[in-house]
Amino acid sequence: MTHLLNKPVSFVDDQVWTVLPDSFSAPYDGKARLYEWLVKRHWYNKLFWGTSPCDYRQFAARSIMHSKGNLLDIGCGGLIHTAAIYSKTKRNVFLLDNSTEMLKRGCSRVTNGRINNNLFFLQANAFDIPFSNNSFDSVVSFGTIHLFEDKAAFVNEALRVLKVGGDFHFSTMVTERPFSKKYLTALYKRKEVGTPFNADEIMALFKDKVNAVSYTLKGSMLFIKGVK
Repeated sequence: MTHLLNKPVSFVDDQVWTVLPDSFSAPYDGKARLYEWLVKRHWYNKLFWGTSPCDYRQFAARSIMHSKGNLLDIGCGGLIHTAAIYSKTKRNVFLLDNSTEMLKRGCSRVTNGRINNNLFFLQANAFDIPFSNNSFDSVVSFGTIHLFEDKAAFVNEALRVLKVGGDFHFSTMVTERPFSKKYLTALYKRKEVGTPFNADEIMALFKDKVNAVSYTLKGSMLFIKGVK
């Protein structure tokens, strides 16, 4: 799989690679433990987003297991909802995040000390993905689009590395519920997320760029799937 990379790569540890400089520090490096404690809580997801961790796991399972070929997960985090799924897949998977702490936690969860020859943990920038155009059969990104101010650039970069005819799956928080909108606005003021979007604004990011796209809305979580 390393032949797909178009930038020099070095090891962070035994199973985590990086294309970023040694001096790079990601915001989530220092708050990975707290973030994961929160997002796996049923009460938190129900109260703030009107959904549940089970919804995330079911969407991820369908996204990862229904296709074949090389897969890229952008912003994979510590695999808090997806480790069990990735431990079962036979697909070649690149798990990309800018936080080495998140990647190490994810690697530990999915490998349990074993080497998984089909899983590659890579520290990289989601806006400068180190792969050539049309490299992947599938691209997924769970709970990420709302984090960024330039959401269009993020989506465009994700679609760039997806093959024509390849499938994509994204999930993101939106402002459909009034309480969720207030919470996202508060996070935005703290610079934790980008400008809050509603579902229509998110879906407009895909207009005229893909062959097919559809979505399901549960609470204030938007689940998107389509074909490039």
